[in-house]
Amino acid sequence: FFFACCGPPSASEKDIECGSKGPKMSNPSAAPRVPRPPSSSSQEGNRDAATEYPTPKTKRFGLRSAAAADPCKGCENWSREVEQLKGQLHSESLAKKAVEDRLQIQIDRVGHLERIKNELLAGNKPGKVPEHTQLYIQNGELSEQLNAEKVKTQDLEVQVRQSKQEQDKVSAEMEEATELIRRLQQSQEKADTMISELQERVRLNTDPLELQKQQQALDERAKGLAEAEEAVTQREQAAAAEEGRIKAIEEILTKLEVDKAEAKGDVLRVNARNEVLHDANERLKKEISSLKDELHAKQVLELTGPVEEKKEKAMKGEDESMFIQYVENQRRKMEAQLQGMQKLLDKEQEQHTEALVKIQQLKGEKELHAEEEAEKRRKLEIQLKEAEIAKADALRGVVEVEKQKVELKHAQANLAKQKAAWEAAMKREMDNFVLDYDQKKTSLVRAVANVEWDQINRTQAEYNKQRKKLEQRFKEVEDEKEYLMKDRQRLQDALDIQEDWLQRVKDWESLVKAQLKTMLIPAGNIPLEPFPEPPQQPAPVQSIVPKPLINPDFFIVPLDLGILISIKHIFERLDPQGNGLLAVRDIGDWVSSKGVSIDHSSLQHMISIADYDQDGCLTFWEFFAVQSYITLGLYKKEVPLMEWVGFVTCRHPGMQALIAQMHGQPLVQGSVSLPPVPENAYYTSQGYDEYYPDQGYEAPASYADPQAMWAAAAYPSASPDPAYGGGYGY
Repeated sequence: FFFACCGPPSASEKDIECGSKGPKMSNPSAAPRVPRPPSSSSQEGNRDAATEYPTPKTKRFGLRSAAAADPCKGCENWSREVEQLKGQLHSESLAKKAVEDRLQIQIDRVGHLERIKNELLAGNKPGKVPEHTQLYIQNGELSEQLNAEKVKTQDLEVQVRQSKQEQDKVSAEMEEATELIRRLQQSQEKADTMISELQERVRLNTDPLELQKQQQALDERAKGLAEAEEAVTQREQAAAAEEGRIKAIEEILTKLEVDKAEAKGDVLRVNARNEVLHDANERLKKEISSLKDELHAKQVLELTGPVEEKKEKAMKGEDESMFIQYVENQRRKMEAQLQGMQKLLDKEQEQHTEALVKIQQLKGEKELHAEEEAEKRRKLEIQLKEAEIAKADALRGVVEVEKQKVELKHAQANLAKQKAAWEAAMKREMDNFVLDYDQKKTSLVRAVANVEWDQINRTQAEYNKQRKKLEQRFKEVEDEKEYLMKDRQRLQDALDIQEDWLQRVKDWESLVKAQLKTMLIPAGNIPLEPFPEPPQQPAPVQSIVPKPLINPDFFIVPLDLGILISIKHIFERLDPQGNGLLAVRDIGDWVSSKGVSIDHSSLQHMISIADYDQDGCLTFWEFFAVQSYITLGLYKKEVPLMEWVGFVTCRHPGMQALIAQMHGQPLVQGSVSLPPVPENAYYTSQGYDEYYPDQGYEAPASYADPQAMWAAAAYPSASPDPAYGGGYGY
């Protein structure tokens, strides 16, 4: 089956079959192994082991003698020991790399299995198979084998997932080993730091250049203190200059206070003058009003006295023109007096206005002068505060310099004491440090080596376990592949037998068609003789009109087996009782399920079109005749529907006569019989249910309109459906 669907196996599959070209499992014993550190009991007797893992008993470093004689030589020995420790770490990293390589090989083999699984799922492209064989495959003849292959593929997927889980577990263990190596590296870094500190102390103790550098540092610090003292002196000078500046600012402020007092006196004088002018103006207004009153009274008296005299004179008959002239003169005199008084008032008013303008000018000048004085005062106060702050800073600087001087003296004294004490205790401390370092280094090397050795052993055991599991799975895959190859061979043998049988069937069908044509052509070509005039005798037998014959083209209409199977499934779904008949209700339910609204009379008309024997129900062959008539597009060739239905149902008169003739006597001598069906053919009646299970056939889109189907059957001129060669769908 696999060869028929996917072609020959790929190179990767051949590699798996042969087992020679695929990835090979590396020998776990070939990986570099880290030697186990010797125990304390075997250190003295094993010289090589002592060389690789030194202990205090071997006296390899010569720490006490070397440190006592020459500390630098002891440091060199420690450096060499650190280099050896680095070499051990490098060998352990090589072992880790070998384990990772083996894990990568396992990952590659698992990926190879996944590719095989994908190839099984995808099925590749089908090979060159005959058309009738492709038809069987397309209609689900090998569904059970495909299901079996899917189950096997799922098993392979489960195995791949398990291998991935195991791979993740091994990866976690490798991460733990990596963490352990990282800790070892940190320990090595700490050892390097201790060695560098020890070397620094030795260098400080023995190098005169370092002592000279310390002396230079002290000289530079003393020089810095001298510069600080000079800076303090400069600050004191700056503070004295600031004090002089503060005094000048105070004098300016005093002068400003005096000017402010003088300005206040000027303002008071101006206010007093304004009050005097106001009082004088009020007195003048009062005098003017009193003068107006006196003048008015005088004029009234002057006017009333002469008027009375004139009246008396008029009474006495004197001249009236003199009275009128007198009155006019008095009026003019009064107007002149009033004009003089008005001019005097206007002059006083102008003087008053000028005084007010001068007062306003003095007020503006006073306010402007006051604002200027306030701004100057603010600036001087700010400068005064800045000077005070600078003075305080200068004082603090002086105090700080004095304090630094004292601290410098104390520091010099303490440094001398510390130097003496350090030089006295350096040798004793050096010996203690060497011994402590030797012990810690030895214990650290032992602990790390033991932990690494145990971790490597556990990793190796787990790897061997995983390798055995993987080899077992590879063996199972090989067995499964061999089983698949056998299935393919059996399938190929069955297909070869089936192709031979189909070829014999085709030969038999061609011979039967030729014999039918031989039988039907003479009957269709016999000319009919004319009927004699009555009362003549009837025409001979040969001139009698025969029954309608079957169209010989019906025998060569190509019909695919897939169409027959599809219509068979549809009919079985529409026939829930299983009696082989479709009633009006069954067809009505089917039409309603397609979303078509139809009444009972229309439904009866549709059934009457396909009901050849007019029994009110449709048999399978009547249903198949209508469906094949539409699907094959016979209405385009103007084939009568009823003749085709009669041919398919074997109820046509000509077809019945042909059947009777075939049962009565053989067609020709040496009639061909249908070859026997092979036992392993997939479409025999015995294996039909096994190879064609009902999986819910889904009708194509062109079969969605049953009303159009029946209309096409009744009226062949309707528009065709291009999905099935121009015919309508069911």
